[in-house]
Amino acid sequence: MPTPKGTPFWWEDAKRHLRDVDSEIGRIIDYVEEPPLIGEGDIVRTICNAVVGQQISAIAADAIWKRLLDYCGGTFDPKPIAKITENDLKKIGISRSKGRTLAGIAEISEHLQDIEWSKMSSEEVVGELRPIWGVGPWTIDMVRIFSLLDPDVLPIGDIGVIRCI
Repeated sequence: MPTPKGTPFWWEDAKRHLRDVDSEIGRIIDYVEEPPLIGEGDIVRTICNAVVGQQISAIAADAIWKRLLDYCGGTFDPKPIAKITENDLKKIGISRSKGRTLAGIAEISEHLQDIEWSKMSSEEVVGELRPIWGVGPWTIDMVRIFSLLDPDVLPIGDIGVIRCI
């Protein structure tokens, strides 16, 4: 099942509420106003993108993600990722452990696409994703934010959040 696409209906209300309850967070929101939160509609892509971004800078993650997309033929496709070689991982700049995680996600991508994520509680989402090797709390938070558009997530382990606050 596709996940939400576009900006969530609650986006403007959430920003207004955060500005009202915390002036420091309000200043941060005003400083980094755009781009808005926009769902892509593809949970497998979001999980893989989050794995690529684990424990590295956003700039490095973007560069590696672009190389991974090039490897896939220009657009995201889990099929080639399921068969990625160690040599290809090295060329792209992905560690062996992240490669193992990405390949595992690619192998179960059809199952992940068939899940009705919008009908699941946060606990059920965690229960579905946590058993995937290499997927931990931060990655799950990123999926809940950027794919499921869950308004009730504060990734306190995220270095960007830590630096801002």
